[in-house]
Amino acid sequence: MDRDRLISVLEAIRFERPLPLIEVTVSPGGAQPQYWLYHGRHRLAASVATGLSLVPAVVVRTLEDIKRDEGVT
Repeated sequence: MDRDRLISVLEAIRFERPLPLIEVTVSPGGAQPQYWLYHGRHRLAASVATGLSLVPAVVVRTLEDIKRDEGVT
């Protein structure tokens, strides 16, 4: 993890600056879908470190879409 990037995200949270949404993919199945981090690991780590109970995120693609696009079976 890039320390400087993490510090900049922590500062943005501290001073209530807007940050882009964390991007996740979803793998439907079972009773609850599973979400996988796609982009935003520094934002997620900073959110956890500051004790935020909710992290704004957006689903960008499903896991099936990624597998299909990358030719994985």
